[in-house]
Amino acid sequence: MGVHEEGQVAAPRIHTRGSVHAQGDEVPIAFPAMLDSAKLKPERNRLEFAQWITSPEHPTTARVWVNRLWQYCFGAGLVESSNEFGKLGTGVSNQKLLDWLAGELVKSGWDTKHILRLILNSSTYQLSSKGMNDKDPTNRLHWKYSSRRLTAEEIWDTYLVLTNQMKFEIGGPAVRPKMPDAVLQTSSRPRNVWPPSPGDSANRRAVYIHVKRSIKLPLLANFDSPERDFSCPSRFATTVPTQALTMLNSERMNEFSEKFAARLSGALDEKIRQAFHLGTSREITDGEFHEIKGLAADLKAKHGVSDDQLMSRICLLILNLNETLYLD
Repeated sequence: MGVHEEGQVAAPRIHTRGSVHAQGDEVPIAFPAMLDSAKLKPERNRLEFAQWITSPEHPTTARVWVNRLWQYCFGAGLVESSNEFGKLGTGVSNQKLLDWLAGELVKSGWDTKHILRLILNSSTYQLSSKGMNDKDPTNRLHWKYSSRRLTAEEIWDTYLVLTNQMKFEIGGPAVRPKMPDAVLQTSSRPRNVWPPSPGDSANRRAVYIHVKRSIKLPLLANFDSPERDFSCPSRFATTVPTQALTMLNSERMNEFSEKFAARLSGALDEKIRQAFHLGTSREITDGEFHEIKGLAADLKAKHGVSDDQLMSRICLLILNLNETLYLD
């Protein structure tokens, strides 16, 4: 939703006890009094307010912007409390770097891609995540790359790419992937609350998945997708048993593993090497290869897994590897 034209907007009223039918006193349209808004007149449109926020007189806007971009790339911002730059915040770990990035953002015409190129091509981003340092155990000074687990949306997108199902179209309405019946039963209208998108039209990036506060896809919910009731300045990566249960036993993950296996070709040995390379972006070692071959033998001999299902079980293992789910 957005405003196409600025017009005469009626002043809102206080809703007594929250009821839309009980209108109280009128609330005049005005800019927040705590801001330095003497030059802004209430009757002017919101474009002027946006221009005021992004003017060179207010460098905090650019700092907040580039700090979020740094956070998206490294998992934590130069100011870790990305919603709080004031006295209640954590402070900045590198003020000169933050100011330089903010200056680059303004000079580039607020070009987000320019800042991302600077960050991703930096030696800091390309550092290894290995090593320990007692002087800076939380890595606030970025002397290495902090390993991080992919966010819920990134996990969803990764699995769609690995299984060769991703629809890369841009824009359009939200989609509803198939929701497990157990989740739908928690609704008062289980048959109508989540009409699934037909066919494979729902295989789009997670950003296009319809948001409904009362029900969420288990894969996203279990990996800390944000609640919709309040702001989420940064993600927390929890580790709980329901994640392992979802990743091994859910209908969705078993569908992913079958689709992953279906895209592979050749004999079993070649399929294992292909799947491992796709999942981890590196070649499998001899030791890892023999371990997976041993698992395949056990699955056939001890558990009676058929040849048709064998590769999908191995693919399920690869989809659960830390190297698949973590960015180093």
